[in-house]
Amino acid sequence: MQNPVARVYAQALFELALEKKELEAVAADFDSFMKSYEAIEELRLLLQSPRVKLHEDPSVIEQMVGPKATRAFRNFLGVLSERRRFWELPNIHEAFVDLRDLNAGRVRCRVVVPSDSDQELLREIREFVKKQVQTDVELEVRPDPEILGGAVIRLEDTVLDASLRSQLRRLASELRAPADSVPLAPEAK
Repeated sequence: MQNPVARVYAQALFELALEKKELEAVAADFDSFMKSYEAIEELRLLLQSPRVKLHEDPSVIEQMVGPKATRAFRNFLGVLSERRRFWELPNIHEAFVDLRDLNAGRVRCRVVVPSDSDQELLREIREFVKKQVQTDVELEVRPDPEILGGAVIRLEDTVLDASLRSQLRRLASELRAPADSVPLAPEAK
């Protein structure tokens, strides 16, 4: 489920980018910045520090993103700094990507599977989701061997957990429940 605050920031940047007719450029700036943000721990710590006030010196932001970054994206980073919201950046980016995809007539579906090499399972998931939303679907696959089998599918704020790990947990919970709380099968006559 997306954070509502992140959605507000993503929506504001998205609408500004559309208004300025710079959606692809802003998206490229944001994607590029996120690669650095995710890869460099020192950058994350620096941006999340309460002592860092990038909004007070716009040249620092320009040095971080480069002179070719759109003014809209540079200003966006300044607003995040001023409001101390850099810790929300991954959530804002996720919401922004969802808005961009929706605008392009597709939805992004996040899928966790035991292995990303099961192409048949991924094809079935894509077709299932496409049938539900009736638009193009882009899968964002994350392998996680701990789910054992099946898949966890997330589309916007809806999660379908069809993993073997989840099924085993439910079964274990049912087995631990007191005997009188488990409904009995009707007696055969």
